[in-house]
Amino acid sequence: MFITAHSGADGTPDNSLAFVRHALTLPVDAFEIDAHRRADGVLVIAHDSDPTGRYDGCPTLREVFTLAAQRPALAINCDLKDAGLERAVGALFADCGGANPLFFSGTVAPAQTPRGVTVLRNAEELVGGFYDRMRAGEEVACAQDIAARCLADGVTVANVYYRACTDRFRETLAAHGIGVSVWTVDAPADALRFQAAGAFNLTTRAPGVLLPALRP
Repeated sequence: MFITAHSGADGTPDNSLAFVRHALTLPVDAFEIDAHRRADGVLVIAHDSDPTGRYDGCPTLREVFTLAAQRPALAINCDLKDAGLERAVGALFADCGGANPLFFSGTVAPAQTPRGVTVLRNAEELVGGFYDRMRAGEEVACAQDIAARCLADGVTVANVYYRACTDRFRETLAAHGIGVSVWTVDAPADALRFQAAGAFNLTTRAPGVLLPALRP
């Protein structure tokens, strides 16, 4: 199972270079950052949209890719917060050396995603009213709808909020050949449950707490 350090892991500031530097020291498989495009076209890391388009004080994605190149085996999960970023992020990544494995989650169009990038399709992006439907007990139907969309796009992993990833939901996806990436898991008991269930990836804000349990 992949273990991904969520942006802001272990008390570092979200979407900061301090977080990226911290992630580079961790025995994790990947780290996650959120990507936006500034009004001037520069790609930056930030969780929330800035209506002005300035994203004052936000690090650039180029800075992130440059730092990450120091540890080329560490994967980078770019959670795309704006539509249409796939090719721009891919081009910037290649310009920075393109050494690390690259993942896209968030608002992703697989057809626009560069070759070699692993896509984690967000469940709520694929199924309208996903959380309401799950609360209504439509786990199997939701999983079937997501599997059909993923398979049509050539994607093999669905990205799901961990509380919505019930056993029935996960098992239905697995029956269609779709794995799960769960976020954001911070309790060891939950992490061990998903590890035992064969999750593809687990994203956590608490790698310092979970790693001793998952990889003793």
